[in-house]
Amino acid sequence: MNIEFFQKPPRDAVSQQGEATLAGHTAEEKTKAQRDSGVSIFFYEFQHRPSSFAKIKPAWVRAGHGAEKTFIFGSPFLMDESSMPGALHTKEPLVVTNYGTPPRKQVHVGKTPINAFLGVPFYRPPVGACRFTAPEPPEPWEGIRDATTYAPVCLQESWGQFTSMYFNTHKKYKWLHFSEDCLYPNVYVPVGALRDPLLPVMVWFPGHAFLVGSASTYDGSELAAREKVVPVLLHHSLGVLGFLSTGDSQARGNWAPLDQVAALRWVPKNIAAFGGDPGWVTWFGQSSGAMCFSGLVTSPPAWGLFQQAISQSGTAVLRVFITSSPG
Repeated sequence: MNIEFFQKPPRDAVSQQGEATLAGHTAEEKTKAQRDSGVSIFFYEFQHRPSSFAKIKPAWVRAGHGAEKTFIFGSPFLMDESSMPGALHTKEPLVVTNYGTPPRKQVHVGKTPINAFLGVPFYRPPVGACRFTAPEPPEPWEGIRDATTYAPVCLQESWGQFTSMYFNTHKKYKWLHFSEDCLYPNVYVPVGALRDPLLPVMVWFPGHAFLVGSASTYDGSELAAREKVVPVLLHHSLGVLGFLSTGDSQARGNWAPLDQVAALRWVPKNIAAFGGDPGWVTWFGQSSGAMCFSGLVTSPPAWGLFQQAISQSGTAVLRVFITSSPG
């Protein structure tokens, strides 16, 4: 399994990468263009063989597409649900974003406490008149807004429920609830982060073919505890609601990338309030999630929003990502 890691390119490098992507070049050719432009880029291979493979795959298969996700999010090491109480009272100060104050749910990974901010709004729900439009900032709220439970996940095919069950990194699976009103990131913060120097931020793009999937399938508390980082797990619109285009100004399409850009702009504006460093942001994602940010690094609206990125089994040069003749 090849995983691509690259640091933020200068503008001329971004331009060259965009040309390579649009020309349909291979990942190796794209990488060469980036390196020739002064971008630091590395390839490494995930070779650990999950124990679950023993009964279902031949011995020569080391790791399959997506096999690394459970190790990134630490599901083999997560504690039982009994160690994950909700809404505990701590001496941690409240987090105040540009739009209001979300309370937190505190969880424990071993002896390490983590504050989980679940379902934090970053723009108005894409429903009604806001469907198939560019994202708008959320309405500010007064007082403390509940952020101790997962928001519904984006409307998707019913088989997304089973995909989530398979890739779930929680000890106990929770059934997903689908809704158009779903664009709420989950933020995981080591307790004490607000008193420490600002921590690195890792922004996760979930995968699953642009049709199903949810950030809530993954628990970021293990990653936050073991690596002392602030994971931000994103959602975006899926399927028709994420990509429908009428070919004219009525519905231009690419709503999911616009969702992602809106969330990525939210991060540097608000993440310092959670203890994250807005100047040290790493994007990472798997499969279609990796394709998304691999495309975004070539897009001017996303420039300046990240410092480095990790692409896991996905890149924008794959033919499935770019449609030359929509419809």
